[in-house]
Amino acid sequence: TDRRNAGRGGGRLGGCTAGRTACFAPFVTPLGGAPPYPCNPMTTFRFSLAREQQVKVSVFDMAGKRVTELVNGVYGAGDHPVIWNGKNASGREVSSGTYLIYMETEGMVRSSKMMLVR
Repeated sequence: TDRRNAGRGGGRLGGCTAGRTACFAPFVTPLGGAPPYPCNPMTTFRFSLAREQQVKVSVFDMAGKRVTELVNGVYGAGDHPVIWNGKNASGREVSSGTYLIYMETEGMVRSSKMMLVR
């Protein structure tokens, strides 16, 4: 799946930083991250839902290739942490670089850039 343009028109998320961005969808607040920035070797992201719904969170490299899928399921209302250990879908450590964290919910897409330093 190609997500090179995932962030266009969708707003910016917190990524690895503690910042938050207002969300245009009334039932979802965007991913919020936790320090450290840059991340090494893992980071925790958070998303918050006002109601139960399907959520998918994936990591893409800057070429648009999916590195791994972190979340794919139905989540209830409330805050939910997502941990990325810096590994791809095969369990191998990825190289240092910039990655795109991509979140899809029912009717909303958000993305954020994150830097991984080894």
